[in-house]
Amino acid sequence: MLPYYLLSLLTWFQNPDTCYTRCGDDTPCLCNCIYEQGQQLRADGKYAEAVKNFQAVQSLCPDKGAQAIIDSIYQTYRIWVYKDGAFAVATPLGEPLSAFEYYNPQPFNKYGIAICENNNGRYFFVDAHGKQLNELPGYEGIILAEGGLYIIKNVNINDSTYYVVSPQKPKPVFQAIDRLPNQLEKIGKDLQILEWAQFIEKISSFESADNFVDGIARVKKDGKWGYWSKAGGFLFEPQFEDADNFVDGIALVQKNGKTGLIDSLGLLVPTVLDSYHWLYEKTIALYANGRRGLLYVKERSYIPCEYEEIAGARDEWVRVMKNGKWGWVDHSGKTMIPCRYDAATPFDAEGKAWVYQFGERFRINKEGLMVWEK
Repeated sequence: MLPYYLLSLLTWFQNPDTCYTRCGDDTPCLCNCIYEQGQQLRADGKYAEAVKNFQAVQSLCPDKGAQAIIDSIYQTYRIWVYKDGAFAVATPLGEPLSAFEYYNPQPFNKYGIAICENNNGRYFFVDAHGKQLNELPGYEGIILAEGGLYIIKNVNINDSTYYVVSPQKPKPVFQAIDRLPNQLEKIGKDLQILEWAQFIEKISSFESADNFVDGIARVKKDGKWGYWSKAGGFLFEPQFEDADNFVDGIALVQKNGKTGLIDSLGLLVPTVLDSYHWLYEKTIALYANGRRGLLYVKERSYIPCEYEEIAGARDEWVRVMKNGKWGWVDHSGKTMIPCRYDAATPFDAEGKAWVYQFGERFRINKEGLMVWEK
């Protein structure tokens, strides 16, 4: 027979007859049975009952490690207790951890976060210690959404502002003004709920984030801008002083006071530009330090800003002027014929171009050699 003090512990947990029938006087077996019941109670969210089971296990079999589970439950799981018309955050055994100052509380989520009201009808997030996680005066409303997310509604003088926030760290980062962000098609085109939830979770430590455009979202962290990809990682780590959203597949970024251009695959032009403008579809004129260059968006190639003049941007070989002399480069900026001519025309269908050098006008081929005329 078990000693009396051990038998008295059987009243601490559910269905003591089940374990005693199964194990009799076998203490290790009894501990395992009580432990299994405690784990099931914990999984069912019945933390107060689970704690009692684990306390019994700790008394019967100290080497089984039940105390660590008890400590984990006390640190992680919370309930609400009621007194004089208000609620307080409490341990699973009902021990208050905060003042009785909350109203209409919701259950704590798995991260130890709960929603409640204050006496002014404003909504708050509260952590496992009873600490309010958002500033006064609180939010107009907090909506529970699919994917474990929350939608915050905040009413200002002129409009309503909505944020989509993480259930683990409900910091207002992703913002949508004047409309409830309940359509994934509008706030994250081509994203599924799980992908959207993962994105919101990841950016919960950021300062700001925008909608996805072509699978890319602009994000801000530690005062720097970067870009997050739908694939689940950074296209660019936050590093830019300023960054635009994508337009026609291109976005402008600034670093150290200079401008660069990126696309969805990465950096197109380093941050060395003073300005740029579209010449025509898929071709952009670049300017830096009084020099010119070209970006061919579709080809993802560019001619660096090294030239005083550029002509024939649509040609296979582009005419460029450097130090007052003309030559040719391809769309990647590779020199095809050095800049050595005072003037030059485009190459014709026969692959010949007229040039002017040393006061003489003559034709050359694509090897840069003078052509003997018939």
